[in-house]
Amino acid sequence: SQIFGVKNIGIFMGIGNESFASQITISTVSSRPLGISIADFNNGRMLDFVIVNYGTHSISVVYGYGSGRYSNPIIYFTGYDSFPVTLAIGDFNKGSYLDIAVELYVASAVPRYTIWKQQ
Repeated sequence: SQIFGVKNIGIFMGIGNESFASQITISTVSSRPLGISIADFNNGRMLDFVIVNYGTHSISVVYGYGSGRYSNPIIYFTGYDSFPVTLAIGDFNKGSYLDIAVELYVASAVPRYTIWKQQ
């Protein structure tokens, strides 16, 4: 089941011996995040993540800086009434950078997909 009204993403950093540090919270305002994928999008040797924002018809990319520090979310709108629901990560165009594919649920049409590729 989906939980609506969520406004944060929580991250628990591993500290060894099978335990985790206290939760780091990243605000997504009122975007209703449905999913998250993790990868090194900018080849910075740190894990970054992308969030599917159902409530604001967008995705957010957040870059990791290490030591539990992250960039502010960079928001990409998926279109009016597009309702993004899932995403996939890969080098779809063989451009040596990771790309993002987003499944969009459109109430009046067949589901469609959008792909963002890095330049």
